[in-house]
Amino acid sequence: MHGWRQGLCPLIFQVFSKTMNNSSTPQLVPVVAVGCTDIGCVRKENQDTWLVDEAQGLFVVADGVGGGPAGGTAAQMVTSTLPRLIAQRSTEIPQRSRARAVRRLLRESILEISREIRKTGEYDPGCKGMGTTVVAVWVRWPFAHIAHMGDSRAYLFRAGILTPLTADHSIVALLLRNGEISAEEAKNHPARGCLTRFVGMDGEVYPETQALRLETGDRLLLCTDGLWSAASDAEMQKLLSSASCKTPGRTVGTEPDPPEDTEYDMFSTMEGRPPCRPQEFCKRFSSHPDLRTICRELIALAKRHGGQDNITAVVVEIRGNNETFHGG
Repeated sequence: MHGWRQGLCPLIFQVFSKTMNNSSTPQLVPVVAVGCTDIGCVRKENQDTWLVDEAQGLFVVADGVGGGPAGGTAAQMVTSTLPRLIAQRSTEIPQRSRARAVRRLLRESILEISREIRKTGEYDPGCKGMGTTVVAVWVRWPFAHIAHMGDSRAYLFRAGILTPLTADHSIVALLLRNGEISAEEAKNHPARGCLTRFVGMDGEVYPETQALRLETGDRLLLCTDGLWSAASDAEMQKLLSSASCKTPGRTVGTEPDPPEDTEYDMFSTMEGRPPCRPQEFCKRFSSHPDLRTICRELIALAKRHGGQDNITAVVVEIRGNNETFHGG
């Protein structure tokens, strides 16, 4: 799936994965997710993209940087190429040391995309210097494997508390961590937006990776800086607290067509599925109203604070009973 542009584009799914033991029987991991993006209130183009891959349990948010309009091209290269690379290479993961092997696969795949972005810039002057942030989560029960470069973030919402999982790769974040500037100074610092690590940068630079052991009811928020720079953690936590998960995973029935005046700038679907018109979208994919409402309100919150940048959010929710799953 390529990047989704302006508009709200929700998906819900149940992720099938293999158990972590020697069984080859697919295991149903109840996960639901919704993604949305908005151009914001100032920018003329949306260079954010997002991906939900229900077959692999893969969720990605990317924010194009550098190279003028080509930043959006770099972001789309991430969301279109990463699921293909993971699908091709995931069969190579050994049974032992699986968690480390999964994160290594994520690192190598993103590094390969970085090389492809640089190569594209070499042959196409219009793409020279383009790059993108990335935050990717690959759910392989009982872990969420996370990789990121740049200042797109992953958060964990658990037991009513929102906790950042990633540390920004930026000059301002480095100054803040070293105590050289205050949080208030960081908001308007002249180096704001200058990244120290991103996909497409020169050199063989890997993403930062980690593994999170999941629990039933966890929510993961992936977002670009257009959301977290406008809204406070407390505001996002309040929205994510609404309608917390209490029931096993299920597929919700299709919903009515969206209003005729709903604006969708572009539609792209998973590989093998044809594009769909806005009125067909809710028929093609079932959606979860609670998560969709959360995504809408996150976007609206950032826009109420000025919407200075493109705004993108993906909300992932782990459902079901922990005792249902087996594997270590």
